[in-house]
Parts: sequence; C-alpha cells; structure tokens
Amino acid sequence: MTAPHLAPGHAVAGKYQVQQRLGFTGEVASYRATDPQGRDMVVKLYDPAIGQRADVMGRLEHVHATVSQLPAGAVRVLDAGYDAGSGAPFSVSEFVAWPTMAQWLARAPLQPPTVARILQSLAQVMDAAHQAQLCHGALKPTNVFVSPGGEGQVRVTDFGASVVRSTSPTHEAYAQSAPWWAPEQLNASAVLGPATDVFASGLLAFYALTGRPFWVSCQAATPDLKAWQQEVMGPRPVASARAREFGAVLNPALDVAFERALAVGQRERPHSVGELANQFGSLAGYADDPNNPTLALDGAADAALTPGLPPIPLERKRNQSSPIIPIVIGVGAAVVLGGLGVAYLFTRTDSPPDAVADASTATATPTTAAPEPSDDSDEPADKKTDEPAADTSKGEGGSAEDAASEEGAGGSETTAKTVEVKIVCEPACLSLIVDGEVNKKPGEPLQLTPGDHTIKLMKPGYVVRTERVKVEADKPIEKTFALTKQAYRPQKKRCSKFLKNCR
Repeated sequence: MTAPHLAPGHAVAGKYQVQQRLGFTGEVASYRATDPQGRDMVVKLYDPAIGQRADVMGRLEHVHATVSQLPAGAVRVLDAGYDAGSGAPFSVSEFVAWPTMAQWLARAPLQPPTVARILQSLAQVMDAAHQAQLCHGALKPTNVFVSPGGEGQVRVTDFGASVVRSTSPTHEAYAQSAPWWAPEQLNASAVLGPATDVFASGLLAFYALTGRPFWVSCQAATPDLKAWQQEVMGPRPVASARAREFGAVLNPALDVAFERALAVGQRERPHSVGELANQFGSLAGYADDPNNPTLALDGAADAALTPGLPPIPLERKRNQSSPIIPIVIGVGAAVVLGGLGVAYLFTRTDSPPDAVADASTATATPTTAAPEPSDDSDEPADKKTDEPAADTSKGEGGSAEDAASEEGAGGSETTAKTVEVKIVCEPACLSLIVDGEVNKKPGEPLQLTPGDHTIKLMKPGYVVRTERVKVEADKPIEKTFALTKQAYRPQKKRCSKFLKNCR
C-alpha cells in the first residue's frame, strides 16, 4: 500500500479541506489544506500500513512531542489522528509561507554571508534537537524554509520523516533523500546522531552556494543511486574544486569547513551544527550583524579571491610587516650605491666564500627564524599567519670593493634579472603565496628576482608551511615541500546510548 491520493475538496478527518498536493514519496503524501477557520495548513497522510504499527506510531508521537519543545524554528505538529475515509494516519502542521531553500536556489545561488546566517539559524534548531536526543536524519532543501527578507532565518519541518522512511521504505523516498544522506545512512541498522545532521548541513551549505548537489551522481533529476552509493563512501575533492566541475565558483577559503563537515568518519566532523556554523562563519569572515554582512577572510584570504564573488575587504587581526619592504629597500640601495652592496642583502651565513658582502651591514645581529607550525596544531590552517623572521646575518667573503671589481657597471642589471623557480607541494597545494602575492597556478614555474623570498604553501586540512627560498642569479631552482595533515581535537566521548527513534 501507499499513502492515499486525495482530490481537492476532500476533507481529512472531516475538518481539513484539501486544496492541492505538495509532495509524494510513496509512504507519505503532503497536501495543502485549510482548517475550519480558513487558515492554511499542511496535512500529511501516511501509508495505512504504518497505522497498524503501534511501535512506529509511538515513535512518531514522541518526535512530535519533542519538536513542540524546540525553538520556534522547528515547525510543530498541531494535530494528528486517523482519517476515517482512507484509514490512514495523518498529522497537521502550519503552512510555512517562506520559500524553501530549493525555491531560493531556483533563482540564483546565495552569497556566503547569507549562507553563514542560514547555518547559524539552522544550528539553533538542530543543536536544541540534539540536546533533546532527537536527530532529524532527513534534512534536505525542500524541508528547510528560508526567510524572504534575506536575514537567513530558517524553519525546519519533517522531523519524523526518518522514522517513516525506515519503517516503510519506498524507491521514491530513497531517490529524493539520497543526495542529502550521510555515509552511515547506507547502513539500515546504524544508530544516527548529531554527526548525521552535521553532514547534511554541509551538503545544504554547498548547495546554497553553488545551486548544485555535491555528488556528481545526483546532478540529474533522477540520481544514479548505484553510482551515488560508491561516491558517498569514497574520497572526494575539496569543495571549491567540485564546484568548478559544475561551472560554479566557491571561495577556496571555505574548503576547510566543508572537508570536516563532509568527512566519511563521524568522529572527524564538527561535533554540532553550531560548531560547523561557527567555523564556516569564521572562514567567511561573517560578522553577526545583518546590517553589515561583509566578507573578511583572514589568513587564506589572499588565496581566496575568485571571480563572481563581491570584493573581499581583508581584516587582519595583527599588524604584519610587508615582505615587499626589504625588496624596495634593496632596489633603493642598488640605485644609490650603483649595485655595489645589493647582492649582500639577500645572502645568508651559509654563503660560499666568494659571496658579495655589504660593508654597511657588517655589525648586523643575526635573527632566528620562527619555528614552523607543529604537526599537532589545533589552529585551522587558514588562520596561521606567523612567518619566519628574515635572516639578516652577515655574509662571509669579499668586500663591496671586490663586488664592484667583479660586477663592474653591469651589477644592477644582474641583480634585476629574474630566475626560474618551481615550487612543488606534496600533496599538491591549493594556494601558493609568494612575498604576499597569490600565485594562482601552484606547481608552474615562477620568475623571481635574486634574493630571499617568502613562500607560503596552503592546502585545506593541512598545516600552512612557510619557507624562505634563496634565489641566486642564473641558478634555476626546483624545490619540493611535504605538507603535514592538520590535526584536529579528538571528539569528546558521547553518552553510550542515543535516541532510539533515530534508528
């Protein structure tokens, strides 16, 4: 059996008059109806076979009672019972006039500040539900309603959908829900929890930013379920790369948040939707002020400028000396001194005996480079901005006069000539920043002037690596740097039992 098909005008339980059908998944049919006072309602009728299951009806009743205690963002069930005409159990909730997320995305993708506010609002509902030991297990764009004013408030429906689906599964329901499921939901006996809703929230955020589901197998109106089962359990690209596959633009600074939210292992995900929302908002530079939703990306912002997004004002938390200043000073010295001492500015203590020395820096005190980030750092990769201090130690070997005799009048031209430098990351880095400027094609040869250069290697989920690379005239360089996987805090131990109605 399936849920009843009702024609307009049918009166459910003798008092809710059907206006139109809103949705059908086989085991549940949703209708827009009016109550005796003429107010719009949503009436759900279930497969009559479900009404014969006292255990299932008890679980549904428990869900309805729990939802009634949640914040106003959770849409409550106002009435429930059995329809005498069809024999099917039914539930009634208010009709939400806001557009669903799916309807919003039919117009255009949303901007990161709006998505950040949506996640914060969603977290208020979902975290309260999880504290009450209730998981949703069926979040998707059609049951998350978004306020039309752009402030990002949401209302969430269908908290009992996973109960019905697990009891009376149908192909229609599976096809509609699969693109938004977490990997553990492929196991019918798995006990679901907050991590499941975190995964779904990450999928919703990607969909909101790009207008496309995350999975390649779910791009058509009817998903390829066999391909999806393999895809959801396998490795996946970073979110910005996946967006490019669909012709969409996604700020790479957000990759870290998506990598954690969409991890296959539940322990690797944020502990709550609120934690995901905070990380997403931090990476997007979201300030909780609806009147000033600016983007200000720290750390990874330089690597995150992509076409299609509004201008991103950088918001630095601490002053940093510009890596360009030493270069400017060096060029000025070359003009004033005729190139006699410029080469020494870029020479380290390990220079060969014939290295050029600048007599004006003979008494400089060496400084020690700052240590690289440790492997067990808990700070997000994009937040690490500390760089090693420049090495100003005195070189060894010849004097400025020696340099002048060797280089002659052409010394300035030799200093200005560029050298081919190739920097390779293992694994391949997403962003390569040279002296504060973004190189948009990591791995391709760079043209750098002789001297010391600051190289910052970045990849979501990995510790930011900062290196000082010495470039010598007419000596091409190819260097390979290994990146270290970012370590996250282990998940706190949860209660040994979770909600039985999430099974």
